[in-house]
Amino acid sequence: MTKNLSFQELEDQIQQIIDAKTNDFFELAEIIDLDPLKDLVGADLHGTNLSKANLKKANLSGANLREANLSGANLREANLSGANLREANLSGANLSYADLKEANFKDANLNSAILAGADLKQANLATNKLVSTDFNNVNLEEAFFGDYSKFKKIKQEVKNTTEKVFVRSTISNNKTIEQSRTFSTNISQSNISTITSVVAAADAAGRFPSIADLEAVQGSLQKAAARMEAAEKLASNIDQVAKESYDACIKKYSYLNNPGEANATYIFKAKCLRDITHYLRLVNYCLVVGGTGPLDEWGIAGQREVYRALNLPTAPYVEALTFARNRGCAPRDMSAQALLEYNALLDYIINSLS
Repeated sequence: MTKNLSFQELEDQIQQIIDAKTNDFFELAEIIDLDPLKDLVGADLHGTNLSKANLKKANLSGANLREANLSGANLREANLSGANLREANLSGANLSYADLKEANFKDANLNSAILAGADLKQANLATNKLVSTDFNNVNLEEAFFGDYSKFKKIKQEVKNTTEKVFVRSTISNNKTIEQSRTFSTNISQSNISTITSVVAAADAAGRFPSIADLEAVQGSLQKAAARMEAAEKLASNIDQVAKESYDACIKKYSYLNNPGEANATYIFKAKCLRDITHYLRLVNYCLVVGGTGPLDEWGIAGQREVYRALNLPTAPYVEALTFARNRGCAPRDMSAQALLEYNALLDYIINSLS
Protein backbone atom coordinates (compact mmCIF):
# COMPACT_ATOMS: atom_id res chain seq x y z
CA MET A 1 0.00 0.00 0.00
CA THR A 2 1.20 3.52 -0.69
CA LYS A 3 -0.32 5.26 2.34
CA ASN A 4 -1.95 4.69 5.68
CA LEU A 5 -5.74 4.98 5.59
CA SER A 6 -8.12 6.22 8.24
CA PHE A 7 -11.09 4.02 9.10
CA GLN A 8 -13.42 6.33 7.15
CA GLU A 9 -11.17 6.24 4.08
CA LEU A 10 -11.00 2.47 4.25
CA GLU A 11 -14.77 2.24 4.58
CA ASP A 12 -15.20 4.55 1.56
CA GLN A 13 -12.88 2.39 -0.55
CA ILE A 14 -14.73 -0.77 0.39
CA GLN A 15 -17.99 0.85 -0.67
CA GLN A 16 -16.44 1.96 -3.96
CA ILE A 17 -15.49 -1.63 -4.73
CA ILE A 18 -18.95 -2.91 -3.79
CA ASP A 19 -20.58 -0.32 -6.09
CA ALA A 20 -18.18 -0.94 -9.00
CA LYS A 21 -19.70 -2.42 -12.14
CA THR A 22 -16.73 -4.64 -12.83
CA ASN A 23 -15.02 -7.69 -11.40
CA ASP A 24 -11.75 -7.07 -13.22
CA PHE A 25 -8.99 -7.02 -10.63
CA PHE A 26 -6.98 -4.26 -12.32
CA GLU A 27 -10.01 -2.01 -12.75
CA LEU A 28 -10.95 -2.46 -9.09
CA ALA A 29 -7.40 -1.68 -8.04
CA GLU A 30 -7.46 1.51 -10.10
CA ILE A 31 -10.68 2.62 -8.39
CA ILE A 32 -8.95 2.66 -5.01
CA ASP A 33 -5.72 4.08 -6.42
CA LEU A 34 -3.63 0.91 -6.23
CA ASP A 35 -1.02 -0.18 -8.75
CA PRO A 36 -1.19 -4.01 -8.97
CA LEU A 37 2.24 -4.01 -10.58
CA LYS A 38 3.77 -2.53 -7.43
CA ASP A 39 1.42 -2.38 -4.45
CA LEU A 40 0.90 -6.13 -4.01
CA VAL A 41 4.53 -6.94 -3.34
CA GLY A 42 4.56 -8.87 -0.07
CA ALA A 43 0.79 -8.41 0.37
CA ASP A 44 -1.12 -10.66 2.79
CA LEU A 45 -3.83 -12.26 0.63
CA HIS A 46 -4.31 -15.37 2.74
CA GLY A 47 -7.55 -17.12 1.74
CA THR A 48 -8.52 -14.40 -0.76
CA ASN A 49 -10.93 -15.36 -3.56
CA LEU A 50 -9.27 -14.34 -6.83
CA SER A 51 -10.95 -16.97 -9.00
CA LYS A 52 -10.68 -16.06 -12.71
CA ALA A 53 -9.03 -12.74 -11.82
CA ASN A 54 -6.95 -11.05 -14.51
CA LEU A 55 -3.54 -10.70 -12.83
CA LYS A 56 -1.45 -10.68 -15.97
CA LYS A 57 2.01 -9.19 -15.26
CA ALA A 58 1.06 -8.37 -11.66
CA ASN A 59 3.88 -8.21 -9.12
CA LEU A 60 2.99 -10.52 -6.25
CA SER A 61 6.53 -11.35 -5.26
CA GLY A 62 6.75 -12.44 -1.65
CA ALA A 63 2.97 -12.27 -1.25
CA ASN A 64 1.13 -14.57 1.16
CA LEU A 65 -1.44 -16.39 -0.98
CA ARG A 66 -1.83 -19.40 1.24
CA GLU A 67 -5.22 -21.10 0.71
CA ALA A 68 -6.15 -18.40 -1.83
CA ASN A 69 -8.59 -19.32 -4.62
CA LEU A 70 -6.83 -18.56 -7.90
CA SER A 71 -8.66 -21.15 -9.98
CA GLY A 72 -8.86 -20.09 -13.62
CA ALA A 73 -6.91 -16.89 -12.88
CA ASN A 74 -4.76 -15.27 -15.55
CA LEU A 75 -1.27 -14.95 -14.04
CA ARG A 76 0.60 -14.95 -17.31
CA GLU A 77 3.99 -13.23 -16.93
CA ALA A 78 3.21 -12.41 -13.29
CA ASN A 79 5.97 -12.16 -10.68
CA LEU A 80 5.29 -14.65 -7.88
CA SER A 81 8.88 -15.20 -6.88
CA GLY A 82 9.12 -16.18 -3.23
CA ALA A 83 5.32 -16.15 -2.85
CA ASN A 84 3.60 -18.49 -0.41
CA LEU A 85 0.99 -20.45 -2.38
CA ARG A 86 0.73 -23.33 0.05
CA GLU A 87 -2.66 -25.08 -0.24
CA ALA A 88 -3.80 -22.50 -2.79
CA ASN A 89 -6.26 -23.49 -5.52
CA LEU A 90 -4.59 -22.82 -8.89
CA SER A 91 -6.56 -25.36 -10.91
CA GLY A 92 -6.88 -24.22 -14.51
CA ALA A 93 -4.84 -21.06 -13.81
CA ASN A 94 -2.61 -19.62 -16.53
CA LEU A 95 0.91 -19.18 -15.11
CA SER A 96 2.71 -19.27 -18.44
CA TYR A 97 6.01 -17.39 -18.48
CA ALA A 98 5.53 -16.37 -14.84
CA ASP A 99 8.44 -15.80 -12.45
CA LEU A 100 7.89 -18.54 -9.86
CA LYS A 101 11.40 -18.80 -8.46
CA GLU A 102 11.43 -20.04 -4.85
CA ALA A 103 7.61 -20.00 -4.73
CA ASN A 104 6.00 -22.44 -2.28
CA PHE A 105 3.33 -24.63 -3.91
CA LYS A 106 3.27 -27.27 -1.17
CA ASP A 107 -0.11 -29.08 -1.23
CA ALA A 108 -1.43 -26.55 -3.78
CA ASN A 109 -3.93 -27.63 -6.45
CA LEU A 110 -2.18 -27.28 -9.82
CA ASN A 111 -4.47 -29.62 -11.76
CA SER A 112 -4.79 -28.43 -15.39
CA ALA A 113 -2.71 -25.33 -14.63
CA ILE A 114 -0.62 -23.89 -17.48
CA LEU A 115 3.02 -23.43 -16.43
CA ALA A 116 4.50 -23.37 -19.92
CA GLY A 117 7.66 -21.26 -20.06
CA ALA A 118 7.57 -20.46 -16.33
CA ASP A 119 10.68 -20.15 -14.17
CA LEU A 120 10.32 -22.60 -11.27
CA LYS A 121 13.91 -22.54 -10.11
CA GLN A 122 14.09 -23.71 -6.47
CA ALA A 123 10.28 -23.77 -6.24
CA ASN A 124 8.58 -26.17 -3.82
CA LEU A 125 6.25 -28.36 -5.88
CA ALA A 126 5.56 -30.94 -3.21
CA THR A 127 1.96 -31.58 -4.15
CA ASN A 128 0.07 -34.55 -5.55
CA LYS A 129 -2.34 -32.33 -7.48
CA LEU A 130 -0.47 -32.10 -10.77
CA VAL A 131 -2.98 -33.84 -13.05
CA SER A 132 -2.76 -32.49 -16.63
CA THR A 133 -0.45 -29.69 -15.52
CA ASP A 134 1.39 -28.13 -18.48
CA PHE A 135 5.15 -28.18 -17.76
CA ASN A 136 6.26 -27.46 -21.32
CA ASN A 137 9.58 -25.57 -21.50
CA VAL A 138 9.68 -24.72 -17.79
CA ASN A 139 12.83 -24.17 -15.76
CA LEU A 140 12.80 -26.80 -13.00
CA GLU A 141 16.37 -26.26 -11.86
CA GLU A 142 16.63 -27.30 -8.19
CA ALA A 143 12.83 -27.53 -7.92
CA PHE A 144 11.57 -29.81 -5.13
CA PHE A 145 8.78 -32.27 -5.92
CA GLY A 146 8.71 -34.27 -2.70
CA ASP A 147 7.64 -37.90 -2.87
CA TYR A 148 3.90 -38.32 -3.43
CA SER A 149 1.98 -41.45 -4.46
CA LYS A 150 3.27 -44.74 -5.85
CA PHE A 151 5.12 -45.08 -9.10
CA LYS A 152 2.88 -45.38 -12.15
CA LYS A 153 4.31 -46.68 -15.36
CA ILE A 154 4.32 -43.94 -17.99
CA LYS A 155 2.32 -45.03 -20.99
CA GLN A 156 2.53 -43.57 -24.43
CA GLU A 157 -0.79 -41.74 -24.57
CA VAL A 158 -0.01 -39.70 -27.67
CA LYS A 159 -0.63 -42.03 -30.61
CA ASN A 160 0.95 -41.67 -34.02
CA THR A 161 -2.34 -40.59 -35.59
CA THR A 162 -1.79 -36.87 -35.19
CA GLU A 163 -1.05 -36.26 -38.85
CA LYS A 164 -4.58 -37.43 -39.76
CA VAL A 165 -5.99 -34.89 -37.31
CA PHE A 166 -3.90 -32.06 -38.69
CA VAL A 167 -4.62 -32.92 -42.31
CA ARG A 168 -8.36 -32.86 -41.58
CA SER A 169 -8.26 -29.56 -39.70
CA THR A 170 -5.90 -27.77 -42.07
CA ILE A 171 -7.78 -28.82 -45.18
CA SER A 172 -10.93 -27.31 -43.64
CA ASN A 173 -8.90 -24.12 -43.15
CA ASN A 174 -7.63 -24.14 -46.76
CA LYS A 175 -4.09 -24.84 -45.56
CA THR A 176 -1.64 -27.34 -47.03
CA ILE A 177 -0.79 -30.88 -46.05
CA GLU A 178 2.81 -29.74 -45.63
CA GLN A 179 1.68 -27.41 -42.82
CA SER A 180 -0.08 -30.28 -41.09
CA ARG A 181 3.13 -32.30 -41.19
CA THR A 182 4.94 -29.34 -39.63
CA PHE A 183 2.35 -29.25 -36.84
CA SER A 184 2.87 -32.98 -36.29
CA THR A 185 6.64 -32.47 -36.02
CA ASN A 186 6.14 -29.62 -33.55
CA ILE A 187 3.94 -31.80 -31.34
CA SER A 188 6.50 -34.59 -31.29
CA GLN A 189 9.23 -32.10 -30.40
CA SER A 190 7.02 -30.63 -27.67
CA ASN A 191 6.54 -34.05 -26.04
CA ILE A 192 10.29 -34.72 -26.25
CA SER A 193 10.94 -31.28 -24.75
CA THR A 194 8.72 -32.10 -21.78
CA ILE A 195 10.63 -35.29 -21.05
CA THR A 196 14.09 -33.80 -21.60
CA SER A 197 13.25 -30.77 -19.41
CA VAL A 198 12.37 -33.03 -16.49
CA VAL A 199 15.43 -35.25 -16.97
CA ALA A 200 17.73 -32.24 -17.39
CA ALA A 201 16.36 -30.62 -14.22
CA ALA A 202 16.96 -33.80 -12.22
CA ASP A 203 20.44 -34.13 -13.66
CA ALA A 204 21.27 -30.52 -12.79
CA ALA A 205 20.19 -31.22 -9.21
CA GLY A 206 22.41 -34.32 -9.11
CA ARG A 207 19.56 -36.79 -8.68
CA PHE A 208 17.51 -39.32 -10.61
CA PRO A 209 14.03 -38.23 -11.78
CA SER A 210 11.62 -38.70 -8.89
CA ILE A 211 8.21 -40.37 -8.90
CA ALA A 212 6.61 -36.94 -9.07
CA ASP A 213 8.85 -36.03 -12.04
CA LEU A 214 7.68 -39.10 -13.93
CA GLU A 215 4.06 -38.49 -13.03
CA ALA A 216 4.40 -34.92 -14.32
CA VAL A 217 5.61 -36.31 -17.66
CA GLN A 218 2.74 -38.80 -17.68
CA GLY A 219 0.24 -35.99 -17.05
CA SER A 220 1.73 -33.93 -19.87
CA LEU A 221 1.44 -36.84 -22.32
CA GLN A 222 -2.15 -37.53 -21.26
CA LYS A 223 -2.95 -33.86 -21.75
CA ALA A 224 -1.45 -33.93 -25.25
CA ALA A 225 -3.62 -36.92 -26.18
CA ALA A 226 -6.71 -35.09 -24.95
CA ARG A 227 -5.79 -32.01 -27.00
CA MET A 228 -5.42 -34.13 -30.13
CA GLU A 229 -8.87 -35.61 -29.58
CA ALA A 230 -10.42 -32.17 -29.04
CA ALA A 231 -8.69 -30.80 -32.16
CA GLU A 232 -10.05 -33.62 -34.32
CA LYS A 233 -13.60 -33.30 -32.97
CA LEU A 234 -13.63 -29.52 -33.40
CA ALA A 235 -12.18 -29.68 -36.92
CA SER A 236 -14.92 -32.07 -38.03
CA ASN A 237 -17.73 -29.88 -36.70
CA ILE A 238 -16.35 -26.35 -36.68
CA ASP A 239 -18.82 -24.79 -39.13
CA GLN A 240 -21.86 -26.03 -37.19
CA VAL A 241 -20.42 -24.87 -33.86
CA ALA A 242 -19.67 -21.44 -35.32
CA LYS A 243 -23.15 -21.08 -36.83
CA GLU A 244 -24.95 -22.12 -33.62
CA SER A 245 -22.76 -19.74 -31.59
CA TYR A 246 -23.46 -16.88 -34.01
CA ASP A 247 -27.22 -17.53 -33.82
CA ALA A 248 -27.08 -17.56 -30.01
CA CYS A 249 -25.32 -14.18 -29.77
CA ILE A 250 -27.66 -12.53 -32.29
CA LYS A 251 -30.66 -13.94 -30.44
CA LYS A 252 -29.46 -12.29 -27.23
CA TYR A 253 -28.34 -9.05 -28.89
CA SER A 254 -31.09 -8.71 -31.47
CA TYR A 255 -30.57 -4.94 -31.65
CA LEU A 256 -27.49 -5.67 -33.78
CA ASN A 257 -29.86 -6.34 -36.69
CA ASN A 258 -31.13 -2.74 -36.55
CA PRO A 259 -30.09 -0.35 -39.34
CA GLY A 260 -26.61 1.01 -38.77
CA GLU A 261 -25.64 -1.72 -36.29
CA ALA A 262 -22.90 -4.35 -36.64
CA ASN A 263 -25.20 -7.09 -38.01
CA ALA A 264 -27.50 -4.94 -40.14
CA THR A 265 -26.51 -6.15 -43.61
CA TYR A 266 -25.74 -9.52 -45.16
CA ILE A 267 -22.11 -8.46 -45.49
CA PHE A 268 -21.94 -7.60 -41.77
CA LYS A 269 -23.63 -10.90 -40.89
CA ALA A 270 -21.07 -12.84 -42.92
CA LYS A 271 -18.21 -10.95 -41.26
CA CYS A 272 -19.57 -11.62 -37.78
CA LEU A 273 -19.84 -15.35 -38.51
CA ARG A 274 -16.37 -15.23 -40.05
CA ASP A 275 -14.93 -13.70 -36.86
CA ILE A 276 -16.46 -16.39 -34.66
CA THR A 277 -15.18 -19.11 -37.01
CA HIS A 278 -11.74 -17.45 -36.93
CA TYR A 279 -11.62 -17.69 -33.12
CA LEU A 280 -12.60 -21.36 -33.25
CA ARG A 281 -9.91 -22.09 -35.84
CA LEU A 282 -7.33 -20.46 -33.56
CA VAL A 283 -8.59 -22.66 -30.72
CA ASN A 284 -8.02 -25.63 -33.02
CA TYR A 285 -4.45 -24.49 -33.75
CA CYS A 286 -3.77 -24.01 -30.01
CA LEU A 287 -4.99 -27.52 -29.30
CA VAL A 288 -2.61 -28.79 -31.95
CA VAL A 289 0.52 -26.93 -30.81
CA GLY A 290 -0.20 -27.27 -27.09
CA GLY A 291 -0.10 -23.59 -26.16
CA THR A 292 -1.88 -20.27 -26.51
CA GLY A 293 0.63 -18.85 -29.01
CA PRO A 294 -1.70 -18.75 -32.06
CA LEU A 295 -4.42 -17.03 -30.01
CA ASP A 296 -2.00 -14.57 -28.46
CA GLU A 297 -0.49 -13.60 -31.79
CA TRP A 298 -3.47 -13.70 -34.16
CA GLY A 299 -6.54 -13.36 -31.96
CA ILE A 300 -5.83 -11.43 -28.78
CA ALA A 301 -3.00 -8.96 -29.35
CA GLY A 302 -4.63 -5.57 -29.91
CA GLN A 303 -8.13 -7.01 -30.37
CA ARG A 304 -9.89 -4.72 -27.87
CA GLU A 305 -8.23 -1.65 -29.42
CA VAL A 306 -9.36 -2.75 -32.90
CA TYR A 307 -12.94 -3.33 -31.75
CA ARG A 308 -13.03 0.08 -30.04
CA ALA A 309 -11.64 1.78 -33.17
CA LEU A 310 -14.33 0.12 -35.30
CA ASN A 311 -17.00 0.80 -32.65
CA LEU A 312 -17.76 -2.92 -32.38
CA PRO A 313 -19.09 -4.29 -29.07
CA THR A 314 -17.22 -7.26 -27.60
CA ALA A 315 -20.17 -8.58 -25.57
CA PRO A 316 -21.71 -10.45 -28.56
CA TYR A 317 -18.41 -12.26 -29.16
CA VAL A 318 -18.27 -13.19 -25.48
CA GLU A 319 -21.82 -14.54 -25.72
CA ALA A 320 -21.00 -16.56 -28.83
CA LEU A 321 -17.89 -18.10 -27.32
CA THR A 322 -19.69 -18.76 -24.04
CA PHE A 323 -22.38 -20.63 -25.98
CA ALA A 324 -19.68 -22.63 -27.79
CA ARG A 325 -18.18 -23.57 -24.43
CA ASN A 326 -21.50 -24.49 -22.81
CA ARG A 327 -22.79 -26.53 -25.77
CA GLY A 328 -19.96 -29.04 -25.38
CA CYS A 329 -20.96 -32.29 -23.71
CA ALA A 330 -18.92 -35.29 -22.62
CA PRO A 331 -18.96 -37.99 -23.77
CA ARG A 332 -21.35 -36.98 -26.58
CA ASP A 333 -18.91 -34.62 -28.29
CA MET A 334 -15.57 -35.74 -26.85
CA SER A 335 -14.09 -37.18 -23.67
CA ALA A 336 -14.21 -35.22 -20.43
CA GLN A 337 -10.47 -34.47 -20.51
CA ALA A 338 -10.59 -33.34 -24.15
CA LEU A 339 -13.55 -31.09 -23.33
CA LEU A 340 -11.58 -29.60 -20.44
CA GLU A 341 -8.71 -28.66 -22.80
CA TYR A 342 -11.15 -27.19 -25.34
CA ASN A 343 -13.08 -25.18 -22.75
CA ALA A 344 -9.89 -23.82 -21.19
CA LEU A 345 -8.95 -22.15 -24.47
CA LEU A 346 -12.44 -20.73 -24.94
CA ASP A 347 -12.27 -19.31 -21.41
CA TYR A 348 -8.90 -17.82 -22.30
CA ILE A 349 -10.47 -15.84 -25.19
CA ILE A 350 -13.56 -14.92 -23.16
CA ASN A 351 -11.39 -13.49 -20.37
CA SER A 352 -9.40 -11.45 -22.90
CA LEU A 353 -12.60 -9.94 -24.33
CA SER A 354 -14.38 -9.36 -21.01
